[in-house]
Amino acid sequence: MFKIAFILAVGFAAGYSFGFKDARAHDEDVVTRTIERVGGSARGKYNQDVDAQMDRLEKR
Repeated sequence: MFKIAFILAVGFAAGYSFGFKDARAHDEDVVTRTIERVGGSARGKYNQDVDAQMDRLEKR
């Protein structure tokens, strides 16, 4: 039981340290940066702006 608690404590400390350093180096969080990187060329294909979609449909 102590072994598991120790491993979790070390993991939390390392994760906190990494997160703190990352937050000081970047304005956006790691999730936002990853999604922007993965989205790449497909980003423009999927528009979630409901108002713009309704305006476009009304103009037809």
